[in-house]
Amino acid sequence: MNEDRRREIGLLRYALVRCAADPGLPKAERGRLVRALAEQEHVAPDGRPVRIGRTTLDRWVRDYRRGGFEALVPRPRVVAPRTPPETLELAFALKRERPERTAARVREIMLAAGGPAPGLRTLQTHLAREGLNVRVDGRSPGKVYGRFEASVRNELWTGDGLHGPMLAGVAVRRAVLLAFIDDHSRLLVDWRWDTGEDVFRLEAALRSGLMARGVPDAILVDFVPRNKINVLCPA
Repeated sequence: MNEDRRREIGLLRYALVRCAADPGLPKAERGRLVRALAEQEHVAPDGRPVRIGRTTLDRWVRDYRRGGFEALVPRPRVVAPRTPPETLELAFALKRERPERTAARVREIMLAAGGPAPGLRTLQTHLAREGLNVRVDGRSPGKVYGRFEASVRNELWTGDGLHGPMLAGVAVRRAVLLAFIDDHSRLLVDWRWDTGEDVFRLEAALRSGLMARGVPDAILVDFVPRNKINVLCPA
């Protein structure tokens, strides 16, 4: 969550509790106001309708009284790195020793040595961040290989259709799972079961994902629906 999104959430919380947090408001009146807020539906910063529980609203009132607006802004989450630094340094050293080594080969060497090794995708990510996700071609030194990955969240969503079981009914049809995934974070932003693959079903599968996660820079699907559209770029 970036700084802008955190402050948007803080502003929503402030708008909800600013009256209830008034020190001059009688306790009974404050209780009625907070209960009314808990019964209403509110619009979150990403456009989703949400309901806020009474306990949460009371906590926000206490937070605002104690620390003002800044106390309502969510704190950035600090996530400790899962891969030990010494493990990453060993992977980097192996890659620098032989730049033509793939991430898979580096991982195999680490496992063969009896030590810990990160997962393949994790290792690819860390090598890319370190500028080491390259393979050297003898005919073309410095040529970069490897899989493409979006650099930030919501830069690219990828959609696909997975054929499921046959459905019995008036007409036998096959179930299809239509899903979209954020290429950078690997978050499954939305999905929908249907019985075919076309742009209208794709739109239905995508709609709530756009409401919940925002609008990506581009959307790519790697199959061709009936109307031949295979790349969607939202305005």
